[in-house]
Amino acid sequence: MGGINSTRWANHHKKTRVEDCVGLEVNGLLDALGRKMLTRPRKGGRSIAWTDEYSGLTAGAYVEYDSSGAFTLLCLMYRAYGWDGTPNDVVVKVELTPTETNFNGLRYWFACPSCQSRVGKLYLPPGKLYFACRHCHDLTYRSAQTAHEPSVEERLQKLEQRVAKL
Repeated sequence: MGGINSTRWANHHKKTRVEDCVGLEVNGLLDALGRKMLTRPRKGGRSIAWTDEYSGLTAGAYVEYDSSGAFTLLCLMYRAYGWDGTPNDVVVKVELTPTETNFNGLRYWFACPSCQSRVGKLYLPPGKLYFACRHCHDLTYRSAQTAHEPSVEERLQKLEQRVAKL
């Protein structure tokens, strides 16, 4: 008992991290499309490209928008690659929902295409086809997975203490 690989954790797979995904932030998207599309009813489309701040991955999509009704509907069209590497052309409709701020302005949010919750960022994990919120993809942060691991300095101190006892 207690030998190498004597635990079930050897086969445990860690959750996918936010930092490994392509992220689409609502403010970045509105800046790329032009915020004036929200001030008066408009329909249109535009190709955008962005680099995710965490993963460094570059992504692109063609976005059609319709702000002629009570809400703004975005239609994201992009190519995603599954786990087997096959390309898939994907179309996802995402609603933008506003909330009022304390300074007489509006803040916009995505309505997650999966659960309809209000979020500021949508993620596309590796091998998945659709953007969704962090909870729908069951994502975690790198800091949540490494918080319990000792740092290099802590491990070095522990080794020095062991050597000093010899």
